[in-house]
Amino acid sequence: MHKPLHDLQRNQQRARDANDSNAELCCLATVSKAGRPGLRVLVLREVTNNALAVFFSRSSAKWEQLQATKTYEILIYWTAIKRQYRIRGSFTEIPQPEIQKNWKKRAYGSKLLDHYYQRFDPQSSPITSRDQLLEGIATLAREYPESNQVPFPQGVMGVRFAAEQVEVWRESPDRIHDRSLYSLRGPKWHHQVLVP
Repeated sequence: MHKPLHDLQRNQQRARDANDSNAELCCLATVSKAGRPGLRVLVLREVTNNALAVFFSRSSAKWEQLQATKTYEILIYWTAIKRQYRIRGSFTEIPQPEIQKNWKKRAYGSKLLDHYYQRFDPQSSPITSRDQLLEGIATLAREYPESNQVPFPQGVMGVRFAAEQVEVWRESPDRIHDRSLYSLRGPKWHHQVLVP
């Protein structure tokens, strides 16, 4: 039985091998209560046999929107191998111990920014200038001068997006591209060919 996320895992490695700058990224689309779409690029932390994982701040608009509407779509496009995936389904929070383990590997600046959200301004909130942000980061850097000294902040969270529909697009040199839809029904994936 074909599992589309196995295909995605294999092709992510192909994209890495081809030095695709998007190999570790995905686009997450959400919808607000008012019906406004939101789209952002995130680091794709993990791809398993049935889900994709991303991390972000609990104070972010994307988490608020996910909770409110339970709706998302993830888009992945790897230019180097001419492959696109659109994923829809359900989602769950990742347990904190798993988040903490991964968070320790994050870049120093990212760790400081996670603390900035909690202490100074929530993610996506307006501020008077970039200098205001940099001053807050400098304050945190004085408190935690080394990456391994930065404690885990409670506002960091992760979401595992369970794939229930996966649309795969493959570029064809003749411009008549190959497009398929995989839908999970019970334990089995069902395949449909789509007009590109």
